[in-house]
Amino acid sequence: MVPFACLVNHSPWPHCVRYGRLDVEADALRFPAFRPCPAGSQVFISYGPVPNVKLITYYGFAVNDNPHDIVPLTLELPDGCSMPDVQAVMEKYGGVITLDHNLRRRGKTDSPMSRKLLGTMRVLVATEEELQAMLSGKRDPMRVVGAENEARAAQTLRAALTGVLSAVEGAVARCREQAGRVPEGWALGARMCECYLEGQLKILRDGLASLSSVF
Repeated sequence: MVPFACLVNHSPWPHCVRYGRLDVEADALRFPAFRPCPAGSQVFISYGPVPNVKLITYYGFAVNDNPHDIVPLTLELPDGCSMPDVQAVMEKYGGVITLDHNLRRRGKTDSPMSRKLLGTMRVLVATEEELQAMLSGKRDPMRVVGAENEARAAQTLRAALTGVLSAVEGAVARCREQAGRVPEGWALGARMCECYLEGQLKILRDGLASLSSVF
């Protein structure tokens, strides 16, 4: 029964969240359901809050509208920025101001954009004077630093997300063009790749749309 339990499929909306309890008297491994499952339907468990990039890499499938999906973003220092001062601000706000971020799916009650990402953008586009103000504590990058800084941050972030979106749109187009020429045995994998990319598109488009309500 234990090897069988490892083959039960994943869903972000599982029927069973506690499993693996061995009933010695019944000689069975029980899967208590915490919500109803119609007779004849598949029972799902959860592998945890896993984004599609990990699901497709380790398990070979992706989930439509995965609530745990992310778009990884690695930011770069803009040309002409004061690197020592930027690094000093990043050290001062360690773990908050960072070049590595994840753009996530957002619910109706969530903020439209990560505060850490917004704060990092304000630092990356800051002038020397603004950076010094951040280091002295006169300005906080997690809040609006100034109108011009806010406009530069919005423009830079919008350009970055637009570039990523364009690349993903191109990948989706290529997947659809090749759909009828996928070798036998690879069709499911191709559909899962398209599912993963479509999830990335939704997050990126939502992120771009939310910029207007933030900046």
